[in-house]
Amino acid sequence: MPERHDHQNRDVEVRRLAEHFAETAYGRLGSIASGHGARGEARDEAVQQGLLAFIRFYPGDTADRAGAYSYLARAVQTAALKDLRADRRHARRCAAARDRQEPAGGDPLDAAIAADDVARARRLLAELPIEDRTVLFLGAMGFSPEEIATRLSISKRRVRKVVTRANRRLRELDENSGAPS
Repeated sequence: MPERHDHQNRDVEVRRLAEHFAETAYGRLGSIASGHGARGEARDEAVQQGLLAFIRFYPGDTADRAGAYSYLARAVQTAALKDLRADRRHARRCAAARDRQEPAGGDPLDAAIAADDVARARRLLAELPIEDRTVLFLGAMGFSPEEIATRLSISKRRVRKVVTRANRRLRELDENSGAPS
């Protein structure tokens, strides 16, 4: 029972330390987030995420205020960068979706060829198991292997294996169909 009591005391100490930093260093932590691309609400969100990560994961001694602040500053920096990367991925997905839209007009022959390619790709994809299709679609939408793994509750290694297997199977199906690549 003493171990549980010690653990509870440590949790209380870490929470108090986080509250202390939130009261005394919020502005500096916000500046760290701003320096890594977070603006407005994203800046405050990064600070809050950093404080939560500090409360959950801080491994050090609560008496070492400098070490604790350094850990918290890194947590805020990580949260800001993670949010920035997510925003960039979202922007890339939106740009890719815009690029896939056909412009009005254009050569009807090009449109017919493109439609034939899309139809062939759909037929080939229909031959794959649902897991393979799902992973490939998420990858084509711009999701990273880590994001796909999280969304599908599988490991990153499994995502890579599925992509490799699906691509190999698509090549085999395409070669066997006799259609030009």
